[in-house]
Amino acid sequence: MYIIYYTDKEGKITSHHKAFEDKTPEEIGELVREYNRTNKNGKTAHIFDAKDGDFVTYLFEKAAERKKWDREALQDAISSIKDALDTVRGLEG
Repeated sequence: MYIIYYTDKEGKITSHHKAFEDKTPEEIGELVREYNRTNKNGKTAHIFDAKDGDFVTYLFEKAAERKKWDREALQDAISSIKDALDTVRGLEG
């Protein structure tokens, strides 16, 4: 699995994502080089080849799971707020 990560001017990692699975390593490399040539946000993209079963892959997958849980929790909270709002509006009548 290839991971694209971005660093700021001080070299600190600011974000990351999984690389396109339908691209070859050469195509991914070209996309990253093009990004680095044309971006204006001061960030630099890098490629990391994470091997199956290694520690980095494990952490990346755990972070992706956590992000999914956070999205699900947000959707649950929105649904609860909508239900509460409907109940309050029902009391107005």
